[in-house]
Amino acid sequence: MQNVSGELELFKKEVLQDHEQRKQEIADARKKLEQEKFERREQINKLRYEFEDFVNRKVDRVLEEIEEMKRNEKRDDDTQQKQIDHIVSDMEMLREDLFNIQASWDKESMLHGLDAVSHQEVERILDEVEAWYQAAHEQTGTEWLPIEGITNFLLGDLGYEDMDELEDALNGPFIDFLRQFPNISTKEVDGRDFFQVLNREHKGPTKMTLTVTSSAQLLETTLFKAAGAVLEVPSLEFEIGAAHKRHIDSLYNHFSEARQELEQTASTTEDKVQKEGILKAAEEIRNLLDVDSPVVLVIRDPSGLSEIKPSTGVEISPF
Repeated sequence: MQNVSGELELFKKEVLQDHEQRKQEIADARKKLEQEKFERREQINKLRYEFEDFVNRKVDRVLEEIEEMKRNEKRDDDTQQKQIDHIVSDMEMLREDLFNIQASWDKESMLHGLDAVSHQEVERILDEVEAWYQAAHEQTGTEWLPIEGITNFLLGDLGYEDMDELEDALNGPFIDFLRQFPNISTKEVDGRDFFQVLNREHKGPTKMTLTVTSSAQLLETTLFKAAGAVLEVPSLEFEIGAAHKRHIDSLYNHFSEARQELEQTASTTEDKVQKEGILKAAEEIRNLLDVDSPVVLVIRDPSGLSEIKPSTGVEISPF
C-alpha cells in the first residue's frame, strides 16, 4: 500500500508540473500574440503615413505650379492661360489618381494587412494553404477541394478563434483573399466554394515585360515572383535580386519593401559615399512608386514559374 500511495503522490506531482507547464506555455503564447498585434498595428500606421505622404507630395507639386503662375502673372494672357490649363489638367489627374487609389484601397488591404495581417502573416497563410492542399490532394486525388476544409484547418493552426476573426484580419471573405493570387483558382458549385492550387510547370527561362502607368496599377497588380527570379527597372538600373523562396505580393509592395531594405542598409553603412549612393537608390524607388511617367518593369525568371495578375499588357518572351 505504501508503494501504491507513493506512486500516486508522484503521479499527482507530475500532473501538477505538467499543468503548470501548460499554463506557462499558454501565457507565453498570449504574450507572443500581443506582440504580433502590436507589430501589425505599427505596420498599419506606417502604410497609412506613406499614403498620406504620397498625397501630400502630389498636392505640394500642384501648389508649387500655382505659385509659379502667380510669379509670372504679368506675362501675356496666352501664356497665362496655358499655365492655367496645365494646372487644371494636373488637378484632374490628381483627382483621378486619388480616386483610383481609394478604389483599390480595400482590395489591396488584403495584401497590406491594413487591419491585422502583416506581409509575414499573408505568406504564412499561403504556405499553410499550399501545404494542406498538397496533402489533401495526394490522399484523395481530387483537384478541387472545398473551402470549408482548409478554413477549419487554418483556424486551429494559425490561432484564429473563428472564421469571423480570420476574415476581419483579411478585410474580407477568405475566398476573395485566395482570388488575389496567380497560383490559386476558385470556383462555385451548387452554392459551395472550391479552390485549387495550380501545379506550376517549369517553362524554361522566361522574360516578362510590363509598362506601368499609375500608382493604382502598382497596387492592383500582383506578382508571383518565383525563387530565382529577378525584378528589374531598366530605366533606373535597379533590380530586386533572386531569392531562395517564392514571394507573392503587389508590385507596389515588392518595391516598397526593397526601398525599406535600402534605407535600413544605409543606416548601418559608415562609408559616406556608399551611404549616399544607397539613399539615392532608395529615393529613386520612392519616386518610382508615384509613377509620374510610364515605367517599364522586367521580370527575368530561369524557371518560367513567375506570373503577373492581371496579365493585361504583359509581354512574355524567352531569354
